[in-house]
Amino acid sequence: MLSRAYGTRFFSDIFVLALTVGEQELRRRMAEGRGITDTGWIQSSLDYDRYFREHDKIEGVPYDTLEVSGLTVEEAAWEVGRWALSKLS
Repeated sequence: MLSRAYGTRFFSDIFVLALTVGEQELRRRMAEGRGITDTGWIQSSLDYDRYFREHDKIEGVPYDTLEVSGLTVEEAAWEVGRWALSKLS
């Protein structure tokens, strides 16, 4: 999927960063922050997050992870920016 995406022909490299969060924190954010109560949706989100924490490639495309459980939105944004800048060198 990622390696076959239309836009990849325009770039020499594609970098992927997955933002992850612990299970309890993800449940809390979904329930309290977004009002989600659907157990299927919550479980699929937990599974999705777990995949990124337990692997380092998706369909052969490597990715980095950033654990954001203890970060504010501003701190997470700062870390994403720092990660992006590190890919330029």
